[in-house]
Amino acid sequence: MRCLKIFILSSVILLSQLIYSQNEANIWYFGDYAGVDFNSGDPVALKDGALSNLEGCASISDANGDLLFYTNGMTIWNRDHQIMDNGTGLRGHESSTQSAIIVPDPGSDNEYYVFTVPAQLPDTDTLYYSIVDISLNGGLGKVISKNNYLHEPVTEKVTAVAHDNGQDYWVITHERDSDAFCSFLVTSSGVNPTPVISNVGSSHTPIDNYMGYLKSSPTGDRIACAIYGSLNRVELFDFDNNTGIVSNDISFSNHIDPYGVEFSSDGSRLYFTASDNNTLSSIWQANLLAGTPYDIITSVVAVATKSQSGAGFGAVQLGPDQKIYATRIGVDSLSVINNPNELGDACNFDFNGVYLEGRNSTYGLPTFIQSYFSANISFQNVCLGDTTFFELSNYNSVQSVTWDFGDPASGSNNTSTDLYPYHIFTGTGTFTVTATITLTDNTISVSTVDVTIYNYPVVNLGNDTTICETENITLDAGTGFASYLWSTGATTQTITVNLADTYDVAVSNGNCDGFDTIILTVQAPAVAFAGSDEPVCQ
Repeated sequence: MRCLKIFILSSVILLSQLIYSQNEANIWYFGDYAGVDFNSGDPVALKDGALSNLEGCASISDANGDLLFYTNGMTIWNRDHQIMDNGTGLRGHESSTQSAIIVPDPGSDNEYYVFTVPAQLPDTDTLYYSIVDISLNGGLGKVISKNNYLHEPVTEKVTAVAHDNGQDYWVITHERDSDAFCSFLVTSSGVNPTPVISNVGSSHTPIDNYMGYLKSSPTGDRIACAIYGSLNRVELFDFDNNTGIVSNDISFSNHIDPYGVEFSSDGSRLYFTASDNNTLSSIWQANLLAGTPYDIITSVVAVATKSQSGAGFGAVQLGPDQKIYATRIGVDSLSVINNPNELGDACNFDFNGVYLEGRNSTYGLPTFIQSYFSANISFQNVCLGDTTFFELSNYNSVQSVTWDFGDPASGSNNTSTDLYPYHIFTGTGTFTVTATITLTDNTISVSTVDVTIYNYPVVNLGNDTTICETENITLDAGTGFASYLWSTGATTQTITVNLADTYDVAVSNGNCDGFDTIILTVQAPAVAFAGSDEPVCQ
């Protein structure tokens, strides 16, 4: 006898989505006199920069998005594109992967630390920092302290992210010929010269492995680094932005000369650039929500591939608009990953997304404090029919807020004035949610975030069934899902069973989970008895 099984769906996904960055990262100068300005929302090419550089660079703007200064790790240019007073002779290098990073002094409105790392040269191996006072020279700034020794020997890698307390910063680099990460704490008291040392992952040895980008995720919970050269790998780690400890390495091996790395805005995907042979250059995507470390490693796919001759991919950098930008060497445009939170081809890669008005990109893009791309709006629950909850993440002095959920079909429910609102979206697709925020000083701030609502995956194991105890039956959850998990512990699309039991499967499309159950009954073989043999007359 067969009975109709119960079909169960449940929402289990929790996502935090990152949105437009703070304005400090709105102006970039890089490459061969190239630049872009994000202050209008979309990147607009700039042609007024003084920087012509092969690799690393850094820039910084004020809270309004107005340029303050930029550097290649050797020279600092002010907002007028002139060399800043005392702004030469820094001990970074224009051919260092991440020659410099700029970090505000938490104890000053006017001073900035410029951390520099060397190129892969035998006689340059030291992390230094210099100090800029931007209030001097009528706002054009001056370097008031130069090349303060911090640590050696270090590679060409450096990144920074906000401390868990929201006030201080971590500056992280990696030692040469060692497996040690060094995390330096920057507070209102200055730069702590004693780093937090984490021995984890690969030793960056020999010299060709000094190259490649190091990036923190915007939320500060993960770190990734590309190890260019003979090791040919990208490594992913957990990062504790309270203690500065790096731990739990995952290695993506067998990628030739990896160089750029970047996280998507919601931290769900990792992108890196590398060759897959001697003729092709690719951008690779790893799904950080895939599950186990093995699942994450095997999730890697190429989302863009290009002939390497003259136009291979270099750096990848998250922008203020949530998109990821990539350089191609010697090309007068930036490539763009338009939807980097999406899986595979759905990330919507564009080879020629931003025309640079005749200027060429090279290998590098500016290195920023990754927290500049942290969330102003966070939300959770993105499956159709769920209640999606919203929260302002970066504001401590909100007087009032008006929300528009970008869902006019919901009628009067499309807006809210609650500080912590919720909304049930009327369909699948991408909705632009806008929060108009009035702060206690009566200034107005507008933040937006794109929320993508997904259908639940539908899985159907068929009706409950009965088999004979000598039989096997194959249960099939169907194709096209990102992951499978059976009540037996199996993670395959199908399982073969022969024991009476209730079998459950959970499938995921990468954003929402679907469930189904089947009851299997096992019946003993029927026994026939026709009685004893009997003689009969013919």
